[in-house]
Amino acid sequence: MDRPGGRSRVNSDRNPRQGVSPGLEADGLLAVLGFSGSSPERLWIGAIAAALLGAIMGWSFSPVLDAWTRFDRVATPTERAADMGAMSRLIGGRNEQELREAVIGMGCLGGVLGLLSGAAGGVARRTPRGAVGGASLGLILGVAAGVASPELLVPTLLRVPSANPWPAIPVFVHTADYVAVGAAAATALGLAVAGRAGAVRAAIAGAIGATFGSLLFHALHGILFPLEREFGAMPGIHASRLLGHLCVALSVACCTAIALVPYLRLHPTPSTLPR
Repeated sequence: MDRPGGRSRVNSDRNPRQGVSPGLEADGLLAVLGFSGSSPERLWIGAIAAALLGAIMGWSFSPVLDAWTRFDRVATPTERAADMGAMSRLIGGRNEQELREAVIGMGCLGGVLGLLSGAAGGVARRTPRGAVGGASLGLILGVAAGVASPELLVPTLLRVPSANPWPAIPVFVHTADYVAVGAAAATALGLAVAGRAGAVRAAIAGAIGATFGSLLFHALHGILFPLEREFGAMPGIHASRLLGHLCVALSVACCTAIALVPYLRLHPTPSTLPR
């Protein structure tokens, strides 16, 4: 005849996971994935990993992008003599190609970077729901920012006379595009980590980081790639474009992590976040 105490012991043996909180189970899973440190450590690792992966994935669309947006039609001398509007149509086609390239390139970069940054914020918080919400918001904001900024600014760049361009205009346009994308990704990361207050602070930090990263890239571009064309709608070409994406993404990640670490120290669990 089993005693009550014995029956209780047998039941506990049959259910070894009974009484284990979901938080401890999540900690074990995160430890397997390599995120077993404190919340600030997870934030730094996640933000930098998202920046590296997002920059490489966004840049990897470049070959497909170039093939899709290529415009190789050149008017012959006979056509130019017979049709005075041939050259204007050629220039218009080139401008349309560059605008489409910038819209697709920045939209892809913003979407991937925002998606991964929002997910990294949820990982830092150990909240699967926050990771899904942050990733979804980051994807939407990143694509919207990456598409809207070139649509508004690239036509200004294309109106600059190519014979005597002002070097500051391409730098301004490229930096503004990167700021839009970086601020969107940082907003998703900040919202997943620290709520609405953290999103505002992260957006400001992301914009500052994107500005610094873009200026650093243009300085390095002139040194490492002196013969490349600098007045295109998209910054850099192939390898130099990857350098630009990496400079901006890593700078955004570092500035955003610096801005959000105090929130993680003051509010170590999601339940302690201010409403």
